[in-house]
Formats: sequence, structure tokens, C-alpha cells
Amino acid sequence: MKQVSVILLSLILFAGSALAEPWLDQLDIPLAEGLVEDDAAGTVFETATGRVVVVEARGDVAAATVEQYYVRVLPELGWRAIGANRFLRDGEALTLAVTGSDGQTLVIFRLSPQG
Repeated sequence: MKQVSVILLSLILFAGSALAEPWLDQLDIPLAEGLVEDDAAGTVFETATGRVVVVEARGDVAAATVEQYYVRVLPELGWRAIGANRFLRDGEALTLAVTGSDGQTLVIFRLSPQG
């Protein structure tokens, strides 16, 4: 019984530390200047073929500036561009949906198993 309690406590502490760190940091994806990650809008789950992560960030920055940033930075981190705002790395696909109006930009990051 004591061993089960220790294991449960360890899992709770691990889960709390994982939640304390922004998802984009955990995915090794930098946040473009001017954007703020929306912790409440994130979704993460595991599938039989890998993890699925959806994260939102928004800010007072032009959509074109955000797109240019990720086109430049993601390849430096091992992501290979395969189309407009679509990248592959280590068996995972990353898609960025970038929308903006009136200087406000919303970026939805979707990470899923490549396939």
C-alpha cells in the first residue's frame, strides 16, 4: 500500500511539473516575439501512433511576421518544410494555422504523428 502511495504521489508531482511548463517549450518550439501561449486552450493526448498536441498563442503582431519567423526558425530546429506552414521532424508533423486581423494574430500549433 505504501509503495502504491509513493507511485501515485510521484505521478501527481510529475504531472504538475509538466503542466507548469508551457507546451511549446516542451515541444521545443519557440514562441515568436509578441505572442503569448494560451495555457487554457491546449489539448494533449497520446494515440497508438504517437502524441497529438494542439496549442494556441496570440498577440499584437502581424500574421505575416509570425509566418516569416517560423519559416526561418523551425528548419534550424530540425523541422523540414513540406508546404505552407507545414513541417516534419522525427516522425511528427507540425501545422501552423495563422490568422490575424486588426494587428491581433492567433496561431494554432497542431502536432501529430506523421502519416
